[in-house]
Amino acid sequence: MLPEVSSLRAKTLLCCFLAAVLPSRGDVLSGLQLVTDLSNNFVPKLFQALAPGRENLVFAPFGLATNVAMLLEAARGDTAKEILKALNISSNSLPDLRIGFKAYCDTFEAAAENKEAAGSFNMATMVSSQPLLASYKAILNKFYRVNLTEISRFDNLTGARPASVSLELRSDSGVMSHWKDYDRLAAFSFLSHEPAAPFQRTPTDTIPVPMVPQVGDFRAGRIHQLNAHGVELPLEVGSVSLLLLVPDSSDNLDELLVKLPGVSLQQLVQEWLPHSEASVSLPQFTIVSSAIDVTQFLRQLGVRAVFNATSADLSAATPAPYVHVKSVIQDAFFSTSFVSVNSVGSVSTNLVPKRPKRESTNLVVDRPFLFFLLHRDTQLVLLAGKVQNPTQVP
Repeated sequence: MLPEVSSLRAKTLLCCFLAAVLPSRGDVLSGLQLVTDLSNNFVPKLFQALAPGRENLVFAPFGLATNVAMLLEAARGDTAKEILKALNISSNSLPDLRIGFKAYCDTFEAAAENKEAAGSFNMATMVSSQPLLASYKAILNKFYRVNLTEISRFDNLTGARPASVSLELRSDSGVMSHWKDYDRLAAFSFLSHEPAAPFQRTPTDTIPVPMVPQVGDFRAGRIHQLNAHGVELPLEVGSVSLLLLVPDSSDNLDELLVKLPGVSLQQLVQEWLPHSEASVSLPQFTIVSSAIDVTQFLRQLGVRAVFNATSADLSAATPAPYVHVKSVIQDAFFSTSFVSVNSVGSVSTNLVPKRPKRESTNLVVDRPFLFFLLHRDTQLVLLAGKVQNPTQVP
């Protein structure tokens, strides 16, 4: 009898221990919401910072949010306070932030082997004479699933440690098959799925553009608050969807960008876009934004100390002196030429025969527009961008 009692007590203690260690469902949902809000809040600010002077643009807000969170984990003292202030969060939010990033990164990693995997995958390179602290590496691995590379650096002539060392961060976000198929870009860029239709770049300039037709049961309709039309296209990779925002006229894209900061994409998709039988003609386009340096954007946001070799305090990451962040750079890529969007039309097979006829929506995307690659369950923005010239070759 005693062994059974002992075993029961051990099991009870183990259950209590696990309950204390594992986050509850409520904690996970709270963390996901915090990360979604943090990342999506970057979107209108990044549009304002990066869109001027670019006809076409694509960027990865969640990748940037992940990079900043990893910097926060490394920071101490005034450097950490500066990042927290820029993000408008308190130090008490860090546990929820970790839980949220871990939940997202675990989800993306679990689907990484799928042909149409979508998500964000993180890398960090530390160039230093001293290794990163084991505690910091454990945090990067556990909560951010970082593929970490450490490069030892000494003066080639004297063998002395350098005056400063650097930390480089990188995140790849989006539909991973697009990156895998990048070498086939030239062959795929202008395959016509439908006869070319006129696209009005400006009120006085129209160009012919191949179109990708989509028919199905989508969230679609006019959004009066934005003076624009919207449609959410579910992609073959079921975890993400493509949201398009199309202003009423070709010269209203700037107005749409001005109104964007006051809009919650979660509310927009779930409340403002009802399900309807829709026919959508989407321009075929490919956008590559290479080596987008968002360092200046972060400086404008208030994150400055981490880029200064003399004032950065990244002592939670390494004991090496004068460690600073060299830069935060993005490479972003999106295309409607590959399988993820071409297969969207298959959702039309989900239409139920003989059901009551509902109001239908017809949308021809024949003018400049915004697009967002969304995580369907939470409306987290993995990629965002604008298209003013679909025929522009990357």
